Amino acid sequence: MIGARGFIGARLVQKLVEAGLETVPVGRTGPGQPPDMRVADALDSNALTHAIAKCDAAVHAIAGDPATITGAIAPLLEAARRTGVRRIVYLSSASVHGQSPAVGTDESSPLQTGQPIAYNNAKVEAERLLQATNAASTPEIVILRPGIVHGPGSRWLRMFARAMHDRSACLVNRGDNICNACHVDNLVEAVRLALTVPQAAGEAIFIGDDKVVRWRDLYEPIAAAMGRSLNDLPDAPEPFDDAIEERRVSRLLRRMFNRYSPRISAELALLQSCQVRLPQTKAKRLLGYVPPVSLAQSKRDAERWLRTERPWIRS
Repeated sequence: MIGARGFIGARLVQKLVEAGLETVPVGRTGPGQPPDMRVADALDSNALTHAIAKCDAAVHAIAGDPATITGAIAPLLEAARRTGVRRIVYLSSASVHGQSPAVGTDESSPLQTGQPIAYNNAKVEAERLLQATNAASTPEIVILRPGIVHGPGSRWLRMFARAMHDRSACLVNRGDNICNACHVDNLVEAVRLALTVPQAAGEAIFIGDDKVVRWRDLYEPIAAAMGRSLNDLPDAPEPFDDAIEERRVSRLLRRMFNRYSPRISAELALLQSCQVRLPQTKAKRLLGYVPPVSLAQSKRDAERWLRTERPWIRS
């Protein structure tokens, strides 16, 4: 498991071990490092080679800036070839098709760079590098494209909880538009299947929750835990550009502005404007994917975690 220190990676390690799969966590060194973790930088092919030695498959779940996303592919492939890794499961993103995809989008829809969000372009480039390897068939590549990966501890819960606390939270269309959500444990189930199902080799597959999720569904547990109502939130203003704001406003003034003014980034405005639910047909047909965590359960778990952790209180 490469990227074992992140929210998704750590949960994958925990749940795959519980499922009886021998799992080796791989990540960067730092505070709170698990004692059994193999240390490796995802950009260092030699370190990765040592870390994944004797592994049959590798799950790549690192996070990072666009340069890291694209730069991590060559070291991953080199390490996999050196060690004889049979299959790589790569966690891409549904946002390769944009934060608000067009009607009719499925896994066969063409990928494009030149999107306004740099992260999207980096994931597209990473997928292209991996797809070029698919033709060689060694190692096998399976690309999973989850949407908004949520669950207790996710950045989506933390971010919106802090925005509500700071009075900077707002919603597009009252939060009634579609969120292509994927509970982290549903993603774990998809990874488990992708590691073993033979016909998944060479495929890119959307992964999401079983039912239609609205942005309100994701945020309602936050409001409930804070004793607030989403109905009290203002409509989203025009989105801001982070880079422009960085140049125009000092750090102190920006913090003051964030605390008292509703605002939304271009990325989040696009996400909350989505009208299209990405299909789960391929995941169900090819992998036999059945999401184990329902929307109702995810809401209960999120509210319980929020009431305990209170992530809106900054340490």
